[in-house]
Amino acid sequence: MPYTINFTDVTNKGSITVEDNDINNQTSLSLVGRNTTSYGVEFNQNFLKLLENFANASAPANPVEGQLWYDTTPGSEQLKVYDGTQWIASGGLKKASTAPEASNSLTGDLWVDTDNQQLYLYTGSGWTLVGPEYAGGLSTGVSATVIQGQDNIDYTALLVEINQLPVAIIASDTFTPKAQINGFNQINPGVNLSVADITGAGTPKFYGPAEQAESLIVNGTKIEASNFLRGDVASTTT
Repeated sequence: MPYTINFTDVTNKGSITVEDNDINNQTSLSLVGRNTTSYGVEFNQNFLKLLENFANASAPANPVEGQLWYDTTPGSEQLKVYDGTQWIASGGLKKASTAPEASNSLTGDLWVDTDNQQLYLYTGSGWTLVGPEYAGGLSTGVSATVIQGQDNIDYTALLVEINQLPVAIIASDTFTPKAQINGFNQINPGVNLSVADITGAGTPKFYGPAEQAESLIVNGTKIEASNFLRGDVASTTT
């Protein structure tokens, strides 16, 4: 005699009827009918699938709303839940090398770009970069940092890096770093440029007019900043 299994939300989802001597596959589990031979295998297979949350690179067939699936796809390993239409990340965190489709994303979702190691936030209309601003694992940009001096005092500073190479340090104190920082033997208040040859093209320098240089007067003659920066002081004052 067939038996009926009700969904939790039986009003909207109804029930499943399992016939005698039959295995019902309307869901991802095998529902065993009365008098079915070798039913123990099907029961234990169901338990194993539930234990591992259907862990596989392919989604389980015939899912039901609320079902869990552990997606083992390399680079996007995560637990997903079926919302009745599609599989979505259970925690709102998506991991993939390409941006998830807008139709599969909700406002507030997070996406980890596994190719560039960057985090994005879905705004409802598109993906906005949260950080870091650099890609490929090599830090580029300005970051607040704490540098310990040889006097064992911690100093707050701003570190400017390009491809993980320190180019400048902005500080408000004079101190000597306790741990060696390539290109910075001593830190002074203000902007400190590295004295190291960063990329083989020479040490970092300031390029462009400076406010004080624009007002520079040599031997009673005002020197144009552009001339001064080109090293044309001698020709200008003669």
